[in-house]
Amino acid sequence: IALVGLGVGLGISLGQRGSSGSVEQTMRVSITVASPTMPPHPPPTPPPTTPPTPPPTNLPTPPPTNPPPPPPMSPQTPPTPSPTPPPMPPPTPPPVLPPIIKKFQDDICAEIPNSCSDLSSPGTPQRKALEFLGGDPLFSSYPHTKKRQRFALAVFAFSTTMMKGKGYELDVSKDECLWGVNVDGDNDIECGPNGVVRLWLSSNLLGGTVPRELALLNDTLWGLHFTGNSLRSSIPTEIGRLSKLRTLHLGYNELTGVIPTQLGQLKNLK
Repeated sequence: IALVGLGVGLGISLGQRGSSGSVEQTMRVSITVASPTMPPHPPPTPPPTTPPTPPPTNLPTPPPTNPPPPPPMSPQTPPTPSPTPPPMPPPTPPPVLPPIIKKFQDDICAEIPNSCSDLSSPGTPQRKALEFLGGDPLFSSYPHTKKRQRFALAVFAFSTTMMKGKGYELDVSKDECLWGVNVDGDNDIECGPNGVVRLWLSSNLLGGTVPRELALLNDTLWGLHFTGNSLRSSIPTEIGRLSKLRTLHLGYNELTGVIPTQLGQLKNLK
């Protein structure tokens, strides 16, 4: 016998017993009831562990920090305005040349074309010489050769430092042959009956340049002595027009460039 679903076990044992010969049947029944098998209970879930909250630290609250007071304001001095420079005066125009000098300027320009620009440019030795001669009230009465001679010597004086030493005096009221009288009484501009024949200016501390206008002395000049000075720049090609030139001393200066081939035309050089 089985009790299904209850987990019951049934055991039966039979035996005989009796004193009177009768049969006494006994039946022992043992019933074992097995408890139904229950699924295992899961272990209880431990409660979540919350880390202990640290006790509050009672630190003293720092006092509020106040920003430093601003520095005292110094009185502002208004900037001093820069002085406004006075307006520049307009450039002084060059002196107006007298008509006789203007006519002479055109003659020189035709004779020495390379001088045309210098004759018209303010501040050049050529322009200064024209303005200087414009102060001569007798200029219109001179023969053309004398006008050329005075102009050539004036240009030389303004082109060099001739007037800064040895007591030379460029005086429009004097004859040009006296412009070369030095402090010793010697005349470094040697003249003959017809005009200037020699410029004797060696070792004379001359600076500046040799002007091309010396070619205007071609009718009379036979000697140029400029040794031992500080003349610079180059030798003008117009020097080759001094056909009567016999001596030309230019050594020991600061001249540059090449020797002009036009000097080969000077057949009287010694």
